[in-house]
Order: sequence, then structure tokens, then C-alpha cells
Amino acid sequence: MQKYLKVSTLAITAALIGGCSLFSDNELRLVSFPGVYKIDIQQGNIINKEMINQLRPGMTRSQVVYIMGSSLLPDSFDKDRLDYVYTLQSGDQQHTQQTLSLFFQEDKLIRFSGNFHPEINQDANSHTQSNIKESAKAIMKKRATDERLD
Repeated sequence: MQKYLKVSTLAITAALIGGCSLFSDNELRLVSFPGVYKIDIQQGNIINKEMINQLRPGMTRSQVVYIMGSSLLPDSFDKDRLDYVYTLQSGDQQHTQQTLSLFFQEDKLIRFSGNFHPEINQDANSHTQSNIKESAKAIMKKRATDERLD
């Protein structure tokens, strides 16, 4: 009787432990609960285009930290580098990660790399190109009038 009790207890325990694995969130999930809401999990520093567009070479470290916030991953081997990482695990198990590494020299921002790049302002770019064309036309006119006078 006691042997039967031990065997049945062991069998029930094994079944319960094995049954719990059917409801886990791993990739090999066999059964999921329908209608259960799963939250989005955000970790790290939020990075957006507005922040990136404000970064300029030559900015001090304190100016960069004011714009970007404190880095959650300080590099203990390289004091002239700040790393920003943002991960988002959505409820439907999609995982996205954004990274940004900022490099300093003599406490001034020299470059950055990662998933983000600053947007080029098309209006400013077109104004710059039109100013260059106007300047070139003015120089050509001046040369032409100078040649006529000679």
C-alpha cells in the first residue's frame, strides 16, 4: 500500500510538472490560453529621431547626456564611449532592439554609430544648394563684366 502511494504520488507530481511546461512562453509552446493579454516590455533608454537630430559633433558630454539621458550601460573600459540600448518585446513575441554608441574625444562628441542616423533637412539642403548656385552665378557675372572692362 505504501509502495503504491509513493508511486502514485511520484506519477502525479511528474504529470503536474510536465503539464506546466505546456503553458510556458518558450518557442515550442503547445498550448496557449486564448484571449490572454500579454503586455509589451520596454527596457533601456528610449531613443527617437528628435534626439538624434539634436546631436552635433563638438557637443560636450553633459550636453549629450541632457539630450539623450544617462546611459544605462556605462563602459568601464572606455570612458570616452556611451552606449544606449532600447529593447521592446511586444505581447505577440516580436523582439526589436535599437542601439546607439556615442564616441567622445577630450569630452567632445566626435561620432556616433548604431541603428539611427540624423535626418537631413531637405529644406535647408535645397536652400544651401540654391545659395551655392546663386553665388556661382554672381561670380560668373562679375568675371564677365571684369573681362569686358579689360
